[in-house]
Amino acid sequence: MGSVEVVRGSFSECISSVKEGTADIAIGNITINGEREQEIDFSIPYRDSSLKILRKDKGSTFGTIGMFCVKMFPAAITFLIFLVVCGIGFWFTERGSNEGISDDFKKGFWQGVWLTMTTASTVGYGKICPVRPAGRVLACIVMFSGIVLFGYVVGITTSIWNETNVSEMQLNEMNRYRIGTVSGSTSEGYLASNAIQPLVYDSIDKAMLALYKDEIDCVFYDGCILEAFIRKDLILSEKSYKAQQYGIVVSNGSELRDKLNKILHSVIFFL
Repeated sequence: MGSVEVVRGSFSECISSVKEGTADIAIGNITINGEREQEIDFSIPYRDSSLKILRKDKGSTFGTIGMFCVKMFPAAITFLIFLVVCGIGFWFTERGSNEGISDDFKKGFWQGVWLTMTTASTVGYGKICPVRPAGRVLACIVMFSGIVLFGYVVGITTSIWNETNVSEMQLNEMNRYRIGTVSGSTSEGYLASNAIQPLVYDSIDKAMLALYKDEIDCVFYDGCILEAFIRKDLILSEKSYKAQQYGIVVSNGSELRDKLNKILHSVIFFL
């Protein structure tokens, strides 16, 4: 048996080497597809796989609560300022004519804050209601502000839910996330064909390093390769985005194709 020289390279480098005759075969997670078969040839398929997503696990209860608190903090500060301003506003507009609002600032201010809370939440709880035109205008502003705040909370909750379930995202949602993949791979071509622009890396190791550093939200790549990177804080999607098969690359018309097919037939038969 003669010596065998093994040279590592990217997808495009391996395929180009076989095409140019500097390599006899190329072996790896190289997917059989029509575009590649226009330039080179493949053996029979020896492995089935599919494109999947690998992400960090952000779905723990404490992690989700923490994320919610961080995202809601600016809104909470804004709402506290809103309560103070409207509380003063209700006291200023309603004092002297509203039995529910005291003329005394300290007491009337808190009654104004309570009126703001009940009006913003639209529950109408309590007997205090504005009687002057200016107070009623302010109440209308508070009502609409309460609706906006509720919508914001719903939006934040939905955003957090999507982030903690990013591994099961739909194609039309992918552009909202930083997706990493490998240059020249089928996964890159699949994303491009669906108008999705990923962050591209030279190797799967570099893509995974970017995921660990939080430079990307997830890695989109071959599921059987991503399985090797699964650990406690990483989750692989159950959803498969595209089925694919691997083959050994040979040049067009190469005699090695038939020899490889016979070997693969015998190996696959016994598996």
